[in-house]
Amino acid sequence: MKTLALVLFALLGSVACAQTATVAPDVPQNTVAPAPTLPPELLEPRLLSEVARYLYHWYVDESDIEQVSNTPDVAFWLGVSTPANMDEGDKSVFAKVLLPRLGITVQLKKSDYFIEETKVAVKSNGFKITSVSRGLVPPAMPAGYIEIKLNMEKLKEHLFATRYQMDYPQETLITRLKASLVAELSKEKTPVVDNPTEDQTVYVGSISPVANDLWAYWENKKWLVHCTSDIDLANPTVWSQETLKISIFDTLTQVVVSTEEAAGSNRFMTRGQIGRALYNCIVLGKHIQITPSQKPPAPTAPSPSSKPSV
Repeated sequence: MKTLALVLFALLGSVACAQTATVAPDVPQNTVAPAPTLPPELLEPRLLSEVARYLYHWYVDESDIEQVSNTPDVAFWLGVSTPANMDEGDKSVFAKVLLPRLGITVQLKKSDYFIEETKVAVKSNGFKITSVSRGLVPPAMPAGYIEIKLNMEKLKEHLFATRYQMDYPQETLITRLKASLVAELSKEKTPVVDNPTEDQTVYVGSISPVANDLWAYWENKKWLVHCTSDIDLANPTVWSQETLKISIFDTLTQVVVSTEEAAGSNRFMTRGQIGRALYNCIVLGKHIQITPSQKPPAPTAPSPSSKPSV
């Protein structure tokens, strides 16, 4: 458990027809009149550009880029998607962003509810990605959705310029993550190495402004650790009241070429998914070297000079 404490310090719709506008990423424009059922912030080009950047880092591959690179615009279909089984008093807003050309569905949520047991209000500071899936986009835009287009050239420039831009967790967040991870892993009786004699190496990935999840790679254990939450990870008022969801993937034993090899199970990652996670953690993430006999040093991000220049 001593090793665990050391290492985890580091881980821590009513519109029947489409409304269309072509906008540049990161430049809010008021060229689309919000549909009555859609929150205006959902239509912000800045939000869509961050969603595109998240997909670029975690889901999009070469074949996706080839499908859209020669088109003048990239279409996003946006709509509210309220689940049928919401709790009474839950004011959370659920939405979907569909990319028809790529067959990608992005689920988003803006949390707004009250936890009666702990008397804590959970309120997100914006829409956050909760899941991404492929192959579920209908051939025609659903009723109640609107279409927004981002200029393809400007979007490509934005993604290229920010391809290794990382938003690292702050020290206070890492401390909260450590405490929650220790509690969760202890509850699950996850095996750890006691009284270590070797340094422990951890790589912590970036946190997207449109997602409440964090990936980390524990090199000594060859574990990928995925932390997700229904609240903003940096929110200090409700952190201690929420249960952090933790998924651990052993990169030696929980890897498959295709999810069809373990159909119906979420315990496995494909080699492609693991490779992308390792790239985001090891190449682009924070490297933390922990000496067992010493207090864990503060994480440091790679210096700008160490970034690739191409």
